[in-house]
Amino acid sequence: LLERVLEAYTDVTRFPVPARPDAAVVVGATHDLYVGRRAVLELHAHLPGSEVRWVPGGHVSSFLLHQDAFRDAVADSLDRL
Repeated sequence: LLERVLEAYTDVTRFPVPARPDAAVVVGATHDLYVGRRAVLELHAHLPGSEVRWVPGGHVSSFLLHQDAFRDAVADSLDRL
């Protein structure tokens, strides 16, 4: 039951494609066991023209140790708008 609830509300590919999917920069972690490689690539496929960037680490460690990569992704995405 929990899996179905989470899927219904956290799977962003269930929502319409935004107006500027080409501005999206999707950041995935190489060893993330929560948001796996397949989910990152599915999101990328859902956003035509988007870019995928990979950072080393798991779900939390990648964010804590590579905050510059996430900031750069946000800045680059905004620059594309």
